Amino acid sequence: MNEIYLAASNKTEINLLGKAIYNRSKDVKIIEVSKEDFQKVLYGEYQLLVISPKYLTDPSSMDFDKLVGKQICYWHSDYIPQIVNEKLYIFPDVKSAYQWIYQGEAYNDSIAFTHTTNNEILKKGEKKSSAPAPRKKDAVPNDEEPSKKDQKVEGEKSKSEQELASSVEEDANEFKPVSVKDPYPALENGIKERIESELPDTVDEEFDDIDMIEEHHSSPHSDVHYEHDPFSERAVKIRKEAFSHANWDRNKTIGIWSPLHRIGVTTLIFTIALHFGKLKVPTAAVEGLTNNQLFKTLLSQYCNVPEGWTSFLSALQDEKAEPHKVEWTYNNVHWLPIGDKDIDKHEWSKEHIKHYLRSVKYYDVVFVDLPTGKMAQHTLDTLEHLDELFILIDGSYQQVLAWKNYIQSVIKDYNIPVNLIFIKEYSFSKPKKIAEKLELPLLTVIPDLSEAIYRNYHEKKPLIDQSDSYRLLEKPLTTITEHILGEEYTFNQKVPILKRLKWFLNS
Repeated sequence: MNEIYLAASNKTEINLLGKAIYNRSKDVKIIEVSKEDFQKVLYGEYQLLVISPKYLTDPSSMDFDKLVGKQICYWHSDYIPQIVNEKLYIFPDVKSAYQWIYQGEAYNDSIAFTHTTNNEILKKGEKKSSAPAPRKKDAVPNDEEPSKKDQKVEGEKSKSEQELASSVEEDANEFKPVSVKDPYPALENGIKERIESELPDTVDEEFDDIDMIEEHHSSPHSDVHYEHDPFSERAVKIRKEAFSHANWDRNKTIGIWSPLHRIGVTTLIFTIALHFGKLKVPTAAVEGLTNNQLFKTLLSQYCNVPEGWTSFLSALQDEKAEPHKVEWTYNNVHWLPIGDKDIDKHEWSKEHIKHYLRSVKYYDVVFVDLPTGKMAQHTLDTLEHLDELFILIDGSYQQVLAWKNYIQSVIKDYNIPVNLIFIKEYSFSKPKKIAEKLELPLLTVIPDLSEAIYRNYHEKKPLIDQSDSYRLLEKPLTTITEHILGEEYTFNQKVPILKRLKWFLNS
């Protein structure tokens, strides 16, 4: 497995750069570097070392002869984009470094690199040397005075260098791009196309409200400009205080929706989310914008409302609200219900939805409960922040097929992967036939649990904690888990049989 070291100055940089690395290749081991170990790591072996200017203020101080690692990615606002000795890749800011890591070869045509050798590192306003450095005057033998022609050349060169050094308008785009080798294995075409289609918009979203922005805005050397929206700082504050405990690895955000009403989307969200909570996977469940709030009602059935709790959307609007009061955790899952007055009291924009969903992406898995039926604009806006959409269907053959054109249109417009989950399976149900007619992949099938679900409305434990129901849910939940996390995270591997028996005995 390839080792990649991150010498980054804060957790936000580590999280975002880690995400970029995992998007390029899953077969890597990411190691955070302390300042105490930096010099040892710098001159050790690695596939890639990513360095923040907080760790290395002067890249020319490196001893290139001692570097044995494969590649170094470094950023500093004082330097132009350049590749030094085919090893050191320098970018003007962390955003450019992130894009390069995220896209690999696809990003090479987007930035103008200067290619230097002989350990030469160029700051802004400096030009690449085209000839060996001139001899110093004290290096000239006493019996060999420079000619007038040489003096004239030296004078012109000195004048030229002064002009270049004083030019603060020098831009990296004036330098001819060079081909840069991709430090990662080739991606499958489908993944590569998805990454290319997401950038640069996704990258802009990742960086427009993180802590590093203040540093970039305040730096007189930075040429990077970030868009700002009125809720950005507020969202960052809430995220810091409410979600700081989330142990970010890499996020997958999945929406669950059905064209049919009263089919059980919220029940399924609760069941899957609580299953992931049992597996100790950092998980969040988000209630989409709806006039029929249900999360708070269901959660109140199983646990008490946290003292002073306020919804994320209310806290986003009200600066007096305490950000940490947004937190509502139950059975290892972080829940974001809609507040009682959220919909009527405020008008919700695309920016609200962006911060609402992005703030929980520090959890490994996020499930979003989307209102059923034809999607309102705020639901369509939500799709832009999802990695995948699960569509819930049942055996209502004609009714489901009537939605085929609408579903295919949404998939095409938002370029989102879709999988079907068939519920209420009976002996005569034909889930595969319906999936074929819809021309969509069938992820799993869930038996009919209508009686258990209606009974559970009056019970104090969720459906997944009822042993009879769990026996029917175990197989489809395992399939869903493998699909989201990969086969190495199967239910049987993560949860020993004795623990599963304990659940049954306690239910």
